[in-house]
Amino acid sequence: MPHVYSHLQSNIWLFSRRLTVLGIFLLTGVLSSAQTTLTFEGLKRTQLSYLSINLENVELSSHTDTLLWNIESSVFDSVSLLAFRQNLVNLPPIQGASHTVHKMTVDGKVNYHVHWEMVEARTLSPLFGFGGVKGNVHFLIGINDQHLFGKGQELMAFYQNIQGEHNFLLAFKNPSINNSRYGISAEVRRYAAEEPVYFNSGPANYLYINQNVSLGSSYRLQPRHNLNVGATFFREEFSLLDEPDESLGAPVFLSVNKLLLKVGHQIDRRNYLSERVSGSFNSTISQVVLNTNQEPFLIAWHEFLRFGLIGRRGNWASRLRLGLATNRDSPFAPFVLDSQLNIRGSGNRVDRGSAQAVLNLEYRHLVWKDRRGNFSAQAVGFSDLGTWRSPGGPLIELTNGSTFRQFVGGGLRIISAKAKNAVLRLDYGLDVTNAEQRGFVLGFGQYF
Repeated sequence: MPHVYSHLQSNIWLFSRRLTVLGIFLLTGVLSSAQTTLTFEGLKRTQLSYLSINLENVELSSHTDTLLWNIESSVFDSVSLLAFRQNLVNLPPIQGASHTVHKMTVDGKVNYHVHWEMVEARTLSPLFGFGGVKGNVHFLIGINDQHLFGKGQELMAFYQNIQGEHNFLLAFKNPSINNSRYGISAEVRRYAAEEPVYFNSGPANYLYINQNVSLGSSYRLQPRHNLNVGATFFREEFSLLDEPDESLGAPVFLSVNKLLLKVGHQIDRRNYLSERVSGSFNSTISQVVLNTNQEPFLIAWHEFLRFGLIGRRGNWASRLRLGLATNRDSPFAPFVLDSQLNIRGSGNRVDRGSAQAVLNLEYRHLVWKDRRGNFSAQAVGFSDLGTWRSPGGPLIELTNGSTFRQFVGGGLRIISAKAKNAVLRLDYGLDVTNAEQRGFVLGFGQYF
């Protein structure tokens, strides 16, 4: 009897195992054949091909008005739908999205259809900037279209005046050639401004002019995760504005042609929630500058941005930028102290270095929002800290306090919900160690 019972138990276990395997096989077959179709209403400018290359696990279907979402029914739930919606509204041309789900079972196969009601954002935006300190004023006007032809192509053009010097930029970027992972970019630019150049015996004021042409290409590893390479041919000119002083050893005029080669890597994990932002952004760029007069010059920097939500109205934002270059004892070092770039209130290119560490901290608080949700305002408090290594100096200068600068201040943001980063920005910064050093920066878009 014990032997018969044991044999019967063994047969039952074997039968249940085979039944389990068969069940898993059948379930896997159902899941693998499950299909989720997506349709969109409200898209006036955006092409479906743009959505297919910028959303994970999405592809064009044989129907011209439908996308296929490759997701198994076992993970098709409200969480996955909310994540998909967030990925939609993270795209520059999308302001809002809501969905309706339809479930259908045909011959034992589960199919889902999700219909999306879309609200497009304005992607043609003005560019505007104005700011300065005493004797150092700049302004900028231009336009930027982030969604040219409805396929995410970008066109930017602006004019910038810095203390009477005329500057311009014309740039075009196509991140996806024929709906592929490959992209191209091109840029023409002129930058000119009065800049102090620091020699061992003292500073000298120069008119600096940089005229360049750039070409680049990119490869999309995943949506919002890119590699890019590029080349820039540029001409630099330095013209002495002060009376010549032999004791400084400052050249009266210097002109050189250079070639810059670069490679970059970006991962964008920011989530846009109306006027607030959460998540992170990482960017690493390495460059080598070549010319016939000197050895190759290397420049590299990494930028890390982090955003967090505080309560229902607060938004914490931080940016850490670390840079390192060939430590050549030259007054024309690549990293600059500048109100428009890193330290608000400091002025325009007031110092240079061959290495830098900059930390920008900012708290944004929602103080007003209209009833329709079209406009809002944020009050901002910030602290900008930076330190530089002087050209040819030791790396310890980054930490010993000799080149440390900190500006604190406040500002205001007027925000339109109709477009991403449609923000009118005003900041006023004050040096914590010298109240005489202060200035304001007015611009379009968040500072970072």
